[in-house]
Order: sequence, then C-alpha cells, then structure tokens
Amino acid sequence: SIKQMPVFIKKGSTTVLSPAHDHLDSSDWENIVLDIFSAKGTKDTTVHYEDDGLTEDYKSGEYRITTYKTVWDENGKMTLKASSVTGNGKNPCSFENRNITLRIHAEKLTTVKVNGEKVDFTVIEKDETKYPFAVDGASPDSRVYTVTFTLPVAENYTVTAE
Repeated sequence: SIKQMPVFIKKGSTTVLSPAHDHLDSSDWENIVLDIFSAKGTKDTTVHYEDDGLTEDYKSGEYRITTYKTVWDENGKMTLKASSVTGNGKNPCSFENRNITLRIHAEKLTTVKVNGEKVDFTVIEKDETKYPFAVDGASPDSRVYTVTFTLPVAENYTVTAE
C-alpha cells in the first residue's frame, strides 16, 4: 500500500539522524543520532554535512563536515572513529559541543567504550512492528544498544563496542 515502503540498509552502515524539526531555522542541531547497523567484516564511511539550510552561503565555504568511519571485525567488535568538524559553518552550525546518541543494532554487546572509557548503555529488545531509522525506541532488525554522550565538535573520538 501507499503507507508501506521498503527501506534498504547496507550491512555495516552508519546513518546520521536528528530529531524531527518543524523549521530549519528553529532546530536544535546539537543533538544527533548515529544509527549503526552491525555486520561482521564490514567497513563504512559516512560524511555528515551541515550548513545553515536556508541560504546559499555554502557556496562560499559556510558549511561543516564530520566523517564517521565504522569497522566491524570478524568477531563482531565495532570501532567507530569520528573526525573533528572541518569547515566553517554559521548558525545553526556554530555550536562547540554535540550531544550524540548511538543506536547500535546488534544481537549481543557486553561493553561500549567512548575514548577508552567504559560507558553505560541501554538495551532495547527487537520489535518487528517498529520502523527503522528512528531516533529512539525499538527496531525491527535486532536489539538496539543506546548510549548518549556529549563531546566537543573540535575533537576526534573513538567508540568501541563488543
């Protein structure tokens, strides 16, 4: 039906999401969600591009980019390396810290670390009635392990999960 549409997600991919916004100019872009889909033996690079969403200032270099590299080894360990922000973006991109929620889709994880430090996470059980690409809640493909943290956009960071 028109209310259903297939969504194809590449194994091992990382997608960048944000909470729903009514208007670009009134949105809180400091909060993002990285939806990370597990697949042993895969590599993925995702580029997160940001500009003001309202003008053509991006043509004169007013934008910012963050690169996320995700690797899943053959044993199911995930390593996510995020670059510091590059570029020069005006509002709403001018914040110094970012609140990041990771939603790691995997069958079983026991440890999550951010920059080598163990962090607490929440497990949300699989629910086949839910939609993928959500900023919260269950997913139809697997359990979702969630962790939220705040880091400066000017710093690289690494997350591991196994």
